[in-house]
Amino acid sequence: IKRKEHIRKFLSENTGKEFLTFGLMNPVLNEEGKYFHPIKHHWTSRDVSFKYKFYNIQIHKDRYMLLPGEKDPRRTMKAKINNAFKSLLSVLIPQRKFPEGFVPYHGSNWFTISYDFCEYLVKNFAYNKRFNSFMKYVHAPEEIYFQTVAMNSPFKDKVANDNLSLIIFEQGPHPLILGLKHYEMIKNAPASQLFARKFDITVDAEILDRIDDEILRPDRESTFKAIK
Repeated sequence: IKRKEHIRKFLSENTGKEFLTFGLMNPVLNEEGKYFHPIKHHWTSRDVSFKYKFYNIQIHKDRYMLLPGEKDPRRTMKAKINNAFKSLLSVLIPQRKFPEGFVPYHGSNWFTISYDFCEYLVKNFAYNKRFNSFMKYVHAPEEIYFQTVAMNSPFKDKVANDNLSLIIFEQGPHPLILGLKHYEMIKNAPASQLFARKFDITVDAEILDRIDDEILRPDRESTFKAIK
């Protein structure tokens, strides 16, 4: 949502910074007994440490199950049966402990990192069997792996808690689909918000044309219109 010249200038002025949102996976509760979620940017009642404490097992193609999994808070007969089964499984499958020497962090899987940090990742973690084997069975590892490595590395002090993106969460696990009603917000986004998501042409295609015409290429017609 910013012109290429602006993106180049911004990244040049911030050389050496790692732009990842992050938060502790075992945070201290606030006064209301809630945890801060670094992806959704608001307080939640759910402790996300379940993502690594249970085994995330593939059961069929793109379907996964957490074992033994969280208890169901409902009081229905089905919930009671499931919870009894999970209690039995918890004896056979104890909760996982994060690899020793690492404090677990999580955050958005959208990030912008430096060449130096990329090199550090490859040299130190591409063949780290212990760490990678653990991450293989973590729920949403792409939201944990990079934050944990960064915040437990010499790059820690260079990490900016920002992913340079405009993303809106209201309710539920997924961000809002951006449309024309969000145009002014997109147009007036801070200089550090270089990107935005998410868009869906089946919901609102006009917003993309307007971004092209009025923000990215205001002096010429969009490529989409030229093709038409």
